[in-house]
Amino acid sequence: LSTGEISSGAGFRRMQDLIMHEGIALRLDAWTMELQRRDQTCTTLDDFAASCPTKESITELSDYLAGNYVSGGQESTDIFVLHTGTPAAQQDYQCENILLMHKYFLLYEEMSYTMNQGDIGRLETLFPPWISIFRGTGKHKYASHMAKFLSDVHFVYPLKLWHAVHYNLLVNPTGLPGKFCGVDWVEESMINLYTKHTFGGSGPNYTQKRVIEESTLIKIFHDCHNNIERNFCLTSITSKHGLPNLSKSLEMVKIYTEKYKPNVHQPGRKAIYKVSDVMDLGQHIIFNLGGAVGDLEEKVNQAVEEDDLATELCSW
Repeated sequence: LSTGEISSGAGFRRMQDLIMHEGIALRLDAWTMELQRRDQTCTTLDDFAASCPTKESITELSDYLAGNYVSGGQESTDIFVLHTGTPAAQQDYQCENILLMHKYFLLYEEMSYTMNQGDIGRLETLFPPWISIFRGTGKHKYASHMAKFLSDVHFVYPLKLWHAVHYNLLVNPTGLPGKFCGVDWVEESMINLYTKHTFGGSGPNYTQKRVIEESTLIKIFHDCHNNIERNFCLTSITSKHGLPNLSKSLEMVKIYTEKYKPNVHQPGRKAIYKVSDVMDLGQHIIFNLGGAVGDLEEKVNQAVEEDDLATELCSW
């Protein structure tokens, strides 16, 4: 993806792919840098794989990466500590950006994977950090709705209502693995069905007999299309594509990361753009905390809009 494509209103799917692929590239570089730090003879991930590492060693390395290459994992990766406890000449603003990007990318990827797999319990554990992020970015309506939903489900609703709402947050209309989606998708379909039922017309075309007859014709029409596609190998007319092959793309990114080493602290390195720790800022806003981020709160759009006001009033 070029900068022009990204900055000119990229769609949801393109931005999601960008987040996923960029996160993969940065994590692969983090693995490489840590392996080189531990063993200078192990210069690539292929060398590490050739050494036949044990499951325990991979798990230990993964835990270390999560604690030392992601913002907030340890005191050494805490952005607040890095700003207040490190002289300006020793700070590496690009590495600090990468620490925060790892955190944001991992949170987004975990949220996406959890929703696709239908893991409702794990999904709820991700609500608090996203509530803080929404607060920190000025999306108060989203944050208030999520907080009110968690409060109502676990502390207000009676048991049977809790069970109905809690276990239907995610649904899988197709029944395929990894194809869960938010219940709002089904609600929209039901609203469309209700609209057709209410405003679908009248007369002989609106009878149960007619609907059953047309259902058979639709099935025959669908089977005819399948036969044509199968017999004539018309695979190009489908809109479902295979998974992208990122080998070449990741190799190009690898050349860049090997040169600039974004995951390695280099004192005095500057950055054109500074990534904000919006999660920490959101927590300060939620709990009315003071501290070094107090000045940053002024940069967040705190204006209360009508939607925000309505949401806040409903939560009381």
